[in-house]
Amino acid sequence: MEFYLFRDGSFPSFVANLATIPHMERAVIIRSIFNWYAVDAARPGDHSVSRMHRLDELLASAAGGTIRGYVDLIGR
Repeated sequence: MEFYLFRDGSFPSFVANLATIPHMERAVIIRSIFNWYAVDAARPGDHSVSRMHRLDELLASAAGGTIRGYVDLIGR
């Protein structure tokens, strides 16, 4: 999903919305990564992989400007 949010420029709005949702310190986002972005897929021949990202880390990285594109996001 985030791939599309970056493509249409709405990722900052998505993150701003996430910041308003009450959450616990250990809350995570589970991300599905597909096709050529899934270079570290779990098994050879797989074309997708799932990764977890701590929500507070995502919010801090976005606020700090270190996530400028999709590759920055999935490389974490």
